[in-house]
Amino acid sequence: MRAVLRAETHYTVLSLPRTASEEEVRKAFRKLARKLHPDKNGEALAEESFKRLQEAHAVLSDPRKRRTYDLTLRGTR
Repeated sequence: MRAVLRAETHYTVLSLPRTASEEEVRKAFRKLARKLHPDKNGEALAEESFKRLQEAHAVLSDPRKRRTYDLTLRGTR
């Protein structure tokens, strides 16, 4: 859970490479969502971790948002 909060990029939140397919993004999100959902996980940071996970999924699952995000990442490196 702390790894999700410390992650620098949406890709690291989902533990995926930048070349991940839409299917890989979906699978990684579903796996982590089951683990981090506040209703299933009673830890104090569960809600914050789940929100970060949802944000990463929202960006990486939408081709247009993902393209913009990738361009932003390139500009910061």
